[in-house]
Amino acid sequence: MEDDGVGFDTARMADDGRLHVGIANVRARMGMLVGGTLSVESAPGAGTRATLRVPKAEEGCGGSESSARGTVSAEAARLTGRRAKGGRVR
Repeated sequence: MEDDGVGFDTARMADDGRLHVGIANVRARMGMLVGGTLSVESAPGAGTRATLRVPKAEEGCGGSESSARGTVSAEAARLTGRRAKGGRVR
């Protein structure tokens, strides 16, 4: 996902005195839930690009697409305080 907005200096993000929990939370959840990553590229005046990478599941690896989808759906529901479609929030 990318935009052509104001952008920001990613090197200064760590020492700007603000909490950037959104980016940190997405990175942590990508790793925890699906073994994926988030990378953020940005520069002042040049917009921002966020790239989510999710590894392709291999056959026989023990997980299924539907169970992973259910886990992500339940986690999203928990974070928003809503019920997961077709089930309860865990």
